[in-house]
Amino acid sequence: MARQQVIFTDGDELVLLLKGKGGREPHIVNADNVQRISFGYAQSALQKLLNKRSRQITVIVKGLGTITYDEKKHKGFFDGYLTSLREYCRQNHVTFYDLKG
Repeated sequence: MARQQVIFTDGDELVLLLKGKGGREPHIVNADNVQRISFGYAQSALQKLLNKRSRQITVIVKGLGTITYDEKKHKGFFDGYLTSLREYCRQNHVTFYDLKG
């Protein structure tokens, strides 16, 4: 069963659905409040032992802090998130780090 999509881009706004007390709550963030977005790999101690890595998107927003999206939890949507966030950053001059290594 695919999970619900939680990242949407719309012009200069980024809509993030984050877990709240009443379920998922939308947070509309203007590009001016997005400090940076990065894509890279994360590795827990168990993953390190098994020599595995998982892809991860990190969004840093003024007022909300650091928000992390792991590929494992957002499998069906992860590549779409990555594509739309790259385009969003390019259009709105937001810093995007692509840490593929």
